[in-house]
Amino acid sequence: MSFMAMNNPQKKFNLLFYPEKIKRTGELHRFLTSGFVHADYMHLLFNMITLYSLGTGLENTFIAHHPLGGTLYVLLYFGCMIAADIPLYIKHKDNAGYMSLGASGAVLGVVFSFILFHPMAMFYGFVPAFIFGFIYLYYSYYASKRGLDNIAHDVHISGALFGILFTLFFFPEVLHRFPGQIASFFSRFI
Repeated sequence: MSFMAMNNPQKKFNLLFYPEKIKRTGELHRFLTSGFVHADYMHLLFNMITLYSLGTGLENTFIAHHPLGGTLYVLLYFGCMIAADIPLYIKHKDNAGYMSLGASGAVLGVVFSFILFHPMAMFYGFVPAFIFGFIYLYYSYYASKRGLDNIAHDVHISGALFGILFTLFFFPEVLHRFPGQIASFFSRFI
């Protein structure tokens, strides 16, 4: 869908997240279809590399910890895709000039679910996942408030939060392991 939309502006327009149009016409499909269109090849590539890098391990973790793990992984991804746009809908439902696209909310939900299971995994070879997650959320909040670019940072935050809540709901044991793993990291410095 991304490739088709990149080469067909009308198709892209029909699929992207457009809160005012959703309110006016009831086109609820846009909560989902917007996650399948991207601004350009780099946007698509970055989202898909991140999803593949962490998603495969997370899916295997879900399968190892729950009899419906594969199904839950798919529900996590699509649930994050939809849930990430809800705050944007509320914020921009009367703004005819606001539109967005991409799977970043869904991808960030996967990233933060992964972080809950594997907080000590090294991101970029040297940053523990939980520290990366904290920095990323802080930056997203800061960038969202400042309007530094044309990126919907709010989607990153809401996707991450939905991913965390979804994971804690279906895998509550993570809540018991996560603090101990973080404490063991900081104990090395005390």
